[in-house]
Amino acid sequence: MTKWSLVIVCTVVMAVGTARPLAAQNPAPAARSAPPAPQSPPTAPAAAPVAPRATVGTSPGASPRNIRFDITISDSGVTAPITKTVTLNVSQGGNGSIRSSARVPGAPVPPPRTVTSQGTDGKPQTTTTPGTPPSISLNVDVSNPTVFDDGGIRAMVVIEYQPYVAASATRPEPAVVRANSMSVFESGKKMVLLQAADPMSDRRTTIEVTATVVR
Repeated sequence: MTKWSLVIVCTVVMAVGTARPLAAQNPAPAARSAPPAPQSPPTAPAAAPVAPRATVGTSPGASPRNIRFDITISDSGVTAPITKTVTLNVSQGGNGSIRSSARVPGAPVPPPRTVTSQGTDGKPQTTTTPGTPPSISLNVDVSNPTVFDDGGIRAMVVIEYQPYVAASATRPEPAVVRANSMSVFESGKKMVLLQAADPMSDRRTTIEVTATVVR
């Protein structure tokens, strides 16, 4: 081996020997870990279902119930105060009605109404209908009352009322008051169902209802 060959071999060995410690002193950077996944917000607990209000006397074999409805109608502002009271008993889930009408005294009867139309044979046919005398009425309907365990009574109440007032050239005819309400009553306690005002006079009408469970 020549002198130059020996120098080259020694140089290579020294280079290799010095490279290893450098690699050991500078290790490769560690791989970065993935960021933690975002946490979802906590789920709110589901709301508990609201139990329906329990009713009384609706299941098979349950004791039936009757409800008495006392309805008071008070009128004031046109003539002397007028008070009318009607009462009816209705079974739970049933219906009740009152029909009361009267002919207005001294009121003129409208003339007969005559209608001419074509008959089945193609010829004119005349039909005459007599005039209907004016009347006033007091009608009450109570439907589907339901009794609840907490004492409430729910029912549909319909009222139609018109007071009688003698005819006058300076006083308009009283308006018809109609009430239609699905309401909840407390057994044995009076409740104002409506207060109405006549659009053409100072008349005021108040309707009060008392519903009572009477078996």
